[in-house]
Amino acid sequence: ECKSYIKDGNGRNLGCRFQNVKIEIEKAYFLVNGSSKDSVIQFYDEYIQQYKIKILTPPLNITDNCTADSVGCIMLWQAPLTSHVENSRCFQ
Repeated sequence: ECKSYIKDGNGRNLGCRFQNVKIEIEKAYFLVNGSSKDSVIQFYDEYIQQYKIKILTPPLNITDNCTADSVGCIMLWQAPLTSHVENSRCFQ
């Protein structure tokens, strides 16, 4: 059973949050079994590339350097913590 469900406005479970999970392969196999006292719920399974579904945390240590006479600003940050990065340019 999920330890941290994602719920809708009516309190129904829509998803699950996993913490401290490390998957070191390109594609992972997910199998989801549902249960209900009122109806049968079909299972769901799929091979998923994690970079397509992972929700990243915000960048760290964001700093800016803007001056009144400059044409723009320089923004710097550290990439968010992640177990998988498909392309490091994603964080530039």
